[in-house]
Amino acid sequence: MRFDSLDAMLPVEPFSSAYNALSDEEAASRAAADPDAGVIPVGFWETVAPVAFPSAKKP
Repeated sequence: MRFDSLDAMLPVEPFSSAYNALSDEEAASRAAADPDAGVIPVGFWETVAPVAFPSAKKP
């Protein structure tokens, strides 16, 4: 999905109350138990679109 500008992106929904209630220890424990946590899919960096920022206009 592409947007003309960052301002055109829809605002994200707030995190759920259950997520906000997680302690750092509980979040770390859940992440440690998830075998896919922190894994970057094969080919990700070859297929990801670069982020391009418009150049500043000179006065």
